[in-house]
Amino acid sequence: MTRPAFAGLAVVLILLAVLPGLLRIGGLQVVAVNGHSMGQAVPDQSIVVTRRVPGNSLQAGDVVVFSAMWPDRAGGATNVVHRLNVIASNPTGLVGYTSGDANLLADPLPVDLTANQALVIGVFPMAGLAYGTAWAWPVLASIAAGLLILMVFPRTKQVPPLGDIKPARFEPATIDL
Repeated sequence: MTRPAFAGLAVVLILLAVLPGLLRIGGLQVVAVNGHSMGQAVPDQSIVVTRRVPGNSLQAGDVVVFSAMWPDRAGGATNVVHRLNVIASNPTGLVGYTSGDANLLADPLPVDLTANQALVIGVFPMAGLAYGTAWAWPVLASIAAGLLILMVFPRTKQVPPLGDIKPARFEPATIDL
């Protein structure tokens, strides 16, 4: 591989490794999607980029990411990427009723819209395959670092052409037992 190819690959891997941090500095967040509930709008194994916005600025039809404790699931809260269908007022404030585009039923609990919410502003299909695994970013960063080291400290010893290599000469040995 040539030096420009190493440089290009290293830059791409470094960008992939630091992209979530750069987006977070810019007020954005990256969320991996695991599930088919949004159909083709947000396919399984996608990455969505979100921006925090005031809940009262959201409209029906917006896709949001919220944390939910589903009554039918054991364990802690999970991030859910669903579409706002209805926005209503109740005694505690503004709430939104959501559902996945591919779901037949609406979500069982409303989303509190009195606080800031994560509005989906970008979808990258299939990009979550690497992002969703814990080992992906350290591996990408390590590969990028290795490529950069190869670029900065290239091999200085020239490898002789294959025709100049002489076969090793072996002498018989005697072993006394």
